[in-house]
Amino acid sequence: MSQLMTPANHFPMSPLYRTDAPLYPPIDVLEDSEGVTLMVDMPGVDADRLTVQVSDQVLTLEGHMALNLPEDLKPHYVAVDRTHYLRRFTLSEELDSEAIEAKMQEGLLAVRIPRKAKYKARQVPIQFE
Repeated sequence: MSQLMTPANHFPMSPLYRTDAPLYPPIDVLEDSEGVTLMVDMPGVDADRLTVQVSDQVLTLEGHMALNLPEDLKPHYVAVDRTHYLRRFTLSEELDSEAIEAKMQEGLLAVRIPRKAKYKARQVPIQFE
């Protein structure tokens, strides 16, 4: 993959470092001639707790999940102790931050970032004489 996007932050994955740090969700970056698609795993995040925004060519993906533990139960072991997802990427000038589309389905966020027209591959006509 070319330098279309670069991570804008990094958070430790282990809660041994910081339990208040957001989760760093797994992400697949897929590229084709038309642009880039991000596939971000954010299970447990509802539509009203998910944001995708761009500011100064920095794409921010953020979500919060609710842990809805029953009030009458006392947890003895909790594997998920952080409920905040966060990823940021700096987009290259080649990508069109004004035309980003996002869809969430069953905990998988798909973000499509098209290339600007002047960077898309185009077929050059050949003249035969």
